[in-house]
Amino acid sequence: LMFEPRIVAAYVRGWNDLGSVRSASFAGAGPSFQVAGSRLGRDSLDIDIGFDLATTSGIRFGVGGFANTSKQWGDHGGRASVSIGF
Repeated sequence: LMFEPRIVAAYVRGWNDLGSVRSASFAGAGPSFQVAGSRLGRDSLDIDIGFDLATTSGIRFGVGGFANTSKQWGDHGGRASVSIGF
């Protein structure tokens, strides 16, 4: 059994206009249209932390959590995984 911890941290800086409405169109087909979505944060911190347990038979179990946060929004969660290698 092998224990593999992991941690990833990143600072993300947004530039220019981070508004939520964009104009888009398909190449060579039809008129343009508007796409609306969430506003992006100017400065955000992304963190991913967890660990994997790997067996000698090729089975890997993993658990972890993540957080993406800025002054404008936040996203937090967790995940679990199982993989089989052969």
